[in-house]
Amino acid sequence: MQAQAGHNAQYVSQSVMDSTAASASYTVSVTFKNTGTTTWTAGSFRLGEPANTWNWHTTRVDLAPGETVPPGATRTFTFPVNGPYTAASKLQPFNFQWQMLKEGEAWFGDKSPNVVVYSIATPEIRTNFAPTLPPAPVTASDFDFDHFRGANVLESATTRPDGVLGWIPTEAQMATISKSAQDMNLNALRMAVAIPLNGSDTSALYTAVKKDLDIAMSYGLRVILAIGGYDKYNGACSWEQGYIQVDQSAASFIRTMYSHPAVMAWDLNNEPLWFASTSDCLPNTSDYQNVVDGVHAMYNLVRANDPSNKPTTVGDSPLPFMHYWTDIESFASPHLYQTNMPQMAYTTEGTMRLAKAESGSMPMIVGEFGYNVPDHVPDEAAQAAAYRAYFNELQRQNVGSAFWSLSLSDDQHPMSLINQDGSLRPAAYVVKSYHEIARNSHFVTQNVPSVMKAGQSYNVSITFNNTGSNNWALVNYKLGTLNPDNNLWGPNRIALNSAPAELVKPGQQKQFNFTVTAPAKPGVYNFQWQMLQDNVAWFGEQSPNVAVKVQ
Repeated sequence: MQAQAGHNAQYVSQSVMDSTAASASYTVSVTFKNTGTTTWTAGSFRLGEPANTWNWHTTRVDLAPGETVPPGATRTFTFPVNGPYTAASKLQPFNFQWQMLKEGEAWFGDKSPNVVVYSIATPEIRTNFAPTLPPAPVTASDFDFDHFRGANVLESATTRPDGVLGWIPTEAQMATISKSAQDMNLNALRMAVAIPLNGSDTSALYTAVKKDLDIAMSYGLRVILAIGGYDKYNGACSWEQGYIQVDQSAASFIRTMYSHPAVMAWDLNNEPLWFASTSDCLPNTSDYQNVVDGVHAMYNLVRANDPSNKPTTVGDSPLPFMHYWTDIESFASPHLYQTNMPQMAYTTEGTMRLAKAESGSMPMIVGEFGYNVPDHVPDEAAQAAAYRAYFNELQRQNVGSAFWSLSLSDDQHPMSLINQDGSLRPAAYVVKSYHEIARNSHFVTQNVPSVMKAGQSYNVSITFNNTGSNNWALVNYKLGTLNPDNNLWGPNRIALNSAPAELVKPGQQKQFNFTVTAPAKPGVYNFQWQMLQDNVAWFGEQSPNVAVKVQ
């Protein structure tokens, strides 16, 4: 039917999630402006689905009884929908598109841009491995936008010369990656480790992971270790084994790594249901059960072998799978890849809102996201623009994140934000611009003799509090001499402790204990110090000057 000339509508905006669980309830919104000359009245003017598919369990949204929308006014329709029904264990596409109509007369005005939303079956599962202990508590603010600034690290599928799977960076690679991460003002990395089969020689793997943790720590970075190499409790899925084939190796790995100060949390598996879904490993409900049991069994293994009780999470995708893991997570870390760039603007807000709802009161970060050049975006400039759009919403939602990825390998280069020499690509500068840090320190106390004998050595101490927003790292955060900056007292730079690499987080104090040697010539000499980041800046308060009398 032809719409009357006076009826018109202009599309303004919409908010819809990018994925749903089949038949589950959700809330969406679509906004139109009345650009015609007739007033929209309740009972006849409605928002409708032009295709009338009933995929969303409704095709009409009414105005409130008695409501009118005059010309020039804007109306946001916020309404409930159900996820399109599917029994498939792989994401199935469904169109989401709406338009205004006068019932019984005609559709009119703009259609909302069509959004492809994916739906997937999520059968009700109750694990056979209930948590033996509750997840470790965490501080929610540690995972917000300003405080959790992360990236994923993965090199190559090619095995290294030492026999270690190439996912794990070499020492040289990790040093380059960690420096780049520090240059971007990041403070966390996530690194997946494929656990070998029970009975395997794990010495080379353990050595490689420990060295990488040492290096990360020296640059002020803490690490989430993702325990990979399995999905189902019993039975292989593609190249991954069953939990019962790796549990002994996993227990040994956890016991070996938990005490390393760089380890901040355990990711119990890398995309367990997503990987099983895309690998056709979920043909039956029993297969879902097998994966859910495998990850829950790993949680109990972590609790039994990590006496430090570090936090746990499960990085998985899509959002409809999140609820399977909430009983074993300290914080949620969904993987939210939104790579359909034309539709990103319509789904990002709704997807973030849904992710928060799925995680409930639990803190949340986005554990993975990123853009491949040229598969997702045509070039590096477009990649940078995509990161800016994504980070705008992360900041608005106050959610921390770990993008994919920082890598020096050829096979990861299309998504990596650094070049093979560690230099930053355009998107890396976008990330850095959202994470400007404040270096600051507060003087606490010092213990310095006011009288010394010429040429004699003395033990001194100076304490500063990290009042900035970033970690002080071994590699380049130091205490330095002032007034003047020279070797008058012997050392002119005092480093953090190196065995293991020390990291001073915001809010923590650091006491520097060191030995100085009095000048050889009697006189009065200034003794004053301040914190600095080598080759970057001096920062914070100076210690009160002590006029030391040398006899």
